[in-house]
Amino acid sequence: MGGLLLLPLAVMSACGFQPVYGPQGAAQGLRGKVQIAAPDTRLGYDLVAALEDRLGRTQSVPDMVLSYDITTKESSGGITSDQAITRYTLSGSVSYEVRDVPGGVVRAQGVVSGFTGYNSGGGRLSTLSAERDAGTRLMVQLAQQIEDRLVLMRVSEALP
Repeated sequence: MGGLLLLPLAVMSACGFQPVYGPQGAAQGLRGKVQIAAPDTRLGYDLVAALEDRLGRTQSVPDMVLSYDITTKESSGGITSDQAITRYTLSGSVSYEVRDVPGGVVRAQGVVSGFTGYNSGGGRLSTLSAERDAGTRLMVQLAQQIEDRLVLMRVSEALP
């Protein structure tokens, strides 16, 4: 029975399967190679921090440069019987473009989107804190999507 469970792994390794996050995977080929445009807003800072967590900071001359544009929208989600808003939804998107450093050729571009929510049941300070935390969570979510797309770009380039 144990041999049957290992059979798919043997077949995948025989056909050239390699985990993208493994030591020689496509994700490692991006680590420290993508320079991310400097942020000019708090949400931009959160996005860049999340991307640098996932892709690493460039230590030398980068292979690619990533530029981005963040758009967010807040909407109310929960309203009490006396018309007080108790829950908000923060939705957002990031349009991004990745260019080669030497020639400026566009390697990848697209738009990722997501949403998150937060409660406003406490006082002003707790609502502001919850709103800021929701923005950070949204930027982490969008950074993960951008990284996923960049890894897929690397995998597709490696295919015969």
